Amino acid sequence: MATAKRILAFGIALCLMIGTACAEFDVTQYSYEELLQIQEAVKTRMEELDRQYALEHADRRISFETEETVLYLGETIRMLPVIDRLTDDAPAMTNLIWTTSDEKVASVTPAGTVKAVSGGDAVITAAAADNPYLSACYTVHAAVAVESILIWGQDEPLVLGNNEQLAMTVLGFTVEPEDAYSQNVIWQSSDESIATIDENRVVRGIAPGTATITATSTDESATGKKPVNSNFEIRVIQGVTALIPEEEEIILSMGEKRQMAVRIEPEDAGNRQLTFLSENEEIATVDKNGMISTVSPGECGIICETTDGTGIAVRCTVHVNRTVTGLTLSESGISMAVGETKMVEAIISPDDATKKDVIWTSSNVFVARVNGGMIEAVGQGNCEITCTTTDGSNLSAAVQVRVPTFSVGAEEYIVTEKSGLLIPVLLNQKGIWLTVESEGTCFGAALNAANEIQIEPIEAGEGTIRIENPDAKEDSVTLRITVADSAVFNENSYPPIPYMEIMKAPDRYEGAQIGLLGKVIAVTGQDGDETVFAIGTEGKNYTDQVFQVRCGKELIPDGFDTGCMVTVYGIFGMEKMYSEGLQAETVIPAVSAERIILR
Repeated sequence: MATAKRILAFGIALCLMIGTACAEFDVTQYSYEELLQIQEAVKTRMEELDRQYALEHADRRISFETEETVLYLGETIRMLPVIDRLTDDAPAMTNLIWTTSDEKVASVTPAGTVKAVSGGDAVITAAAADNPYLSACYTVHAAVAVESILIWGQDEPLVLGNNEQLAMTVLGFTVEPEDAYSQNVIWQSSDESIATIDENRVVRGIAPGTATITATSTDESATGKKPVNSNFEIRVIQGVTALIPEEEEIILSMGEKRQMAVRIEPEDAGNRQLTFLSENEEIATVDKNGMISTVSPGECGIICETTDGTGIAVRCTVHVNRTVTGLTLSESGISMAVGETKMVEAIISPDDATKKDVIWTSSNVFVARVNGGMIEAVGQGNCEITCTTTDGSNLSAAVQVRVPTFSVGAEEYIVTEKSGLLIPVLLNQKGIWLTVESEGTCFGAALNAANEIQIEPIEAGEGTIRIENPDAKEDSVTLRITVADSAVFNENSYPPIPYMEIMKAPDRYEGAQIGLLGKVIAVTGQDGDETVFAIGTEGKNYTDQVFQVRCGKELIPDGFDTGCMVTVYGIFGMEKMYSEGLQAETVIPAVSAERIILR
């Protein structure tokens, strides 16, 4: 049976082949399947040749005015072809046979009425009933109508400002159902002074406000009806163009808080919300509102940035200091003379405080001025010098300064010279007068015309002087005066030296202060302005151990004469003297007297 089919197929193929002799075709070279393929190809080719021949020799021509049409589902159309008679013997009437390439897409009646059934394309053919090769066709696009449009885009508003990209966005859309024939829409803005949209769906913000973007379907099925459309709201705001911090540097003490204040420009910026960030939260933290809190001493940056997408940011440097917790001054109260200066030290704790700078102020610069702790008295009166910290702790300490009506340089004096001592008194206020009172017998005191207290030493010892302004008794001053032995004549400063000791080593005592107690045994005369006399210090009649004394006439006390008992204070020195008994010059001990006291 299989062999018979092969032979039949082969015979048909051989008969249909053009220009090929049957004897020349060797069927044994092909399989059954290959021969079927050859048969199909020959059949197709023969149909084409038949159609070609029929058309070339046709007495009629059938055509449609359009090659395609669109029908929406459920719609019908009847398109009649144009039949042209090409020969005189062509039939006056031609019956047509109508067919469709896909009944599921479009159906056609024997009369040529076409109805769209479901979405897709179908070819409608009208062929002559007496010659199927005489035909024409057109394509029916069975269109699904647009039911809705979905638009999508960014929810955030468009932002006007320095960055043009922030003022632009691209909208997307889809048409439902997905297989709707028309996929195109027309875009329109409700207010182009606020926002525009172009054919590429690019929306551009123009001015702050709200505009509605509408997409309208171009689906022709909507003819006579309200077009299918969809809306999308676009909000345009003014963007931030600059952030200006009120402080580029903030100095905080430990435990202190401060708001980072930032001015936003322009004033009509639509989104004024900011974010804050600390670069080092081990130094300082910042909350969402910009409140800075200290954590530990150091330095870090605080960043403030816009949230409207402009990306504008500013930085503020925060210095966290270890706060000064204690402040004292080296003086609590001082009294100064006009022109006098005194340094007062500020003592700060803790020692590792970050900022130890202080500010010095005077409550009355006409009494005392201050510069860096150096106080200068300017005029009589009272004032307060205040020292204040600058690290935010606001600690202060003060020293009371008194510039009295008068002042002296010190509270204690030592008189070392026999000429006494002059103590200057500085009058800090003009036109005042002073009283001076002394206590003790070792010196005398008086105020001279030059406003100096003149101390006259009497004997070694201590005493006090009280100086007072009767019109301002609070300005009294008490001075302690010490009269040293060197300022008076006594045995401490002028010791009695044994005569024999002097004679053994006179050079040793040359120029030494010495005191003598004895009797004047002779006044030998005058030597210029000096009086010369002899004094005996030992023996029954004080004629042994004799000294010669020289002194100025002004030192001779009243009642002085031979035989008087005197005390002589002076400077020792050996001196030559003519001896009547020896009738020659002899060297004897002598004293240049500085003071003589009649006993």
